[in-house]
Amino acid sequence: MTKVLLKVLLLLLLISLQTAAIKAQEFEEEEEEVVEAAATEISVHNLVTLINQMDSDIFVQDVIITSQPGDERFLVDKLFYKEYVIEAPYDQAVSLYLYNVQFKLGKNQKLVFKDWNFLRLNGINLSSNNDLVFENCTTEGSYPVRFENCSFGGIVELAGEEALGSLQFSGSHFSNKLDFKQDAEFVKLVNCYFEVDRITSASLDEEQFHPQLDFSAQSIGEIDLRELTFTHDSFDFVYSIDLSASEIGKLSLFNINGKGLNFTDLNIDKSLLGDSLLISEFIAVQNFDFPAENTNLPWYNIGGEKLSLLLEKGSGKPEIYQAKTTQQFGSTLHYNELMSCYNKINGMYQARADRQSINESYIEIKDIETRYQKFKYELEPSLNLFIGYNLNRFLSFFSDYATNPAKSLQISLYTILIFAFFYMISYSEWDGINFNYFVRQYMLLSEYFMTEKSLKDLYSNDIEEEREKFEAIKTHYLKNHSEIPLLVRGLGFPLYFFWNARQQLIWLVYSKIELMHGQWNQLSSSRKTLVGTLTALSLLIYFAFVLLIKFINSFMLSLNMFLAMGFGKTPENRAPMYLTVIEGLIGWLMLTIFTITLLSQLLQAW
Repeated sequence: MTKVLLKVLLLLLLISLQTAAIKAQEFEEEEEEVVEAAATEISVHNLVTLINQMDSDIFVQDVIITSQPGDERFLVDKLFYKEYVIEAPYDQAVSLYLYNVQFKLGKNQKLVFKDWNFLRLNGINLSSNNDLVFENCTTEGSYPVRFENCSFGGIVELAGEEALGSLQFSGSHFSNKLDFKQDAEFVKLVNCYFEVDRITSASLDEEQFHPQLDFSAQSIGEIDLRELTFTHDSFDFVYSIDLSASEIGKLSLFNINGKGLNFTDLNIDKSLLGDSLLISEFIAVQNFDFPAENTNLPWYNIGGEKLSLLLEKGSGKPEIYQAKTTQQFGSTLHYNELMSCYNKINGMYQARADRQSINESYIEIKDIETRYQKFKYELEPSLNLFIGYNLNRFLSFFSDYATNPAKSLQISLYTILIFAFFYMISYSEWDGINFNYFVRQYMLLSEYFMTEKSLKDLYSNDIEEEREKFEAIKTHYLKNHSEIPLLVRGLGFPLYFFWNARQQLIWLVYSKIELMHGQWNQLSSSRKTLVGTLTALSLLIYFAFVLLIKFINSFMLSLNMFLAMGFGKTPENRAPMYLTVIEGLIGWLMLTIFTITLLSQLLQAW
């Protein structure tokens, strides 16, 4: 009997556990998948009544909250304005679920949830056209505060003395501002859109800067911002993110598209990660502290002379100082401060051995310094400043301030080719190709058409002296058995053999391409057409060959002059001779800079 009773109790226990698991699963699915239904319009008073009727799990779903008669009792006078205040219904922690809720109290109204202690706070498909404030609210447990697929027409503000736990905003739209006036352990925003329309901007003070996402002067353990888009409709007093004067443990910035970032007096303790930042105007970095070894923010995310200082002017908008105008260059103190910020970030890249970011940030630093040299030269002209300014310009053009040896090599090659062009149109003793050369070739060609000489005969006349020399080797040396040792005669055989073989081959080619076989005036009309066409084609090939030989000769001469500043007597005369001197000086300067550039890059790798 006892065994049967135990089996029954065990079976009932298993059934109860299974039922509890099913209910928990249904609860989670209900929480994650909120189905939109027809919304019911209620007043603020009805909302408070609904909240007070529930226990620690408060569900507000499919309702539209509007201001109606009788809601005045929830208005709190703040001297210059009034706001609706909903206080916590219980002293203990509660879970508040806002599903498909619409707050339509008007743009000039503010709804405040005050002194709530949240075990959970979930806002799914929530929309609000009025300011929404969570004042002196706290969180317990491990569940994050979550807002998903929400639309906020007014300001969203979190304010309080105690730190919040984890907060997550995803897929939400902000038409005004998200303002953190409360510390937190973890804040994450993913796939959110921020904008400022013209109606909202009418209430903003145009004499001040207004961030769309404000973390200023807060202490937050970790901030993770991803896939955020900020639009400001060309309002110059609105910018994207304010992190000024904050203490942050870890900061992650990915796929941020906006106008400006304010990192002034920001202190990051543990790590900074960022990529795909499209910031159009400025990144304020004065007194920005970050861990150099744990900062991974490639320069292409923040480059383009966007680093700046925000200078307070007492009244009115702060000035964005980026050392771009003559007036800004006039402030040496601010210029030095901005350059210090640039060099601090460049030092971070050196600590991480990020060579690409080191070079790109250094180039931007030198570009600003070059403009500053121009400013000083225009202010107080001197030869020293003039030379220094133009040397910097040349270094920028030639080697990106000794950071790009490939660019130096490329420009050096262009220089060699330019001088080679000038050598091509001048006479060189190396190839002997000049005006008289073409006259001589023209006379030979004309003689070929006017006489019955073959190509072999014309060629034989042209090398008569060379032929006589090699025939003399054959007659006087190779056949002389008594006066010359056999070994010496043996050395002459290959010399004569190769010359004779070459001549035989050339004569064979000439005999095969012989076209005339007589004089031009003795040819028929069809034969003249054929010979004329082939002659034109041959001349084209010949001139291409001559140009190729001339180019090779000129290029080798230019290369020699560029690399070695000449080699004694040059094969150029008159004006081209002075060109070789100029090219030698240019080559010496470029090669020196190229060597320094290459060595600097190699040393960086070590």
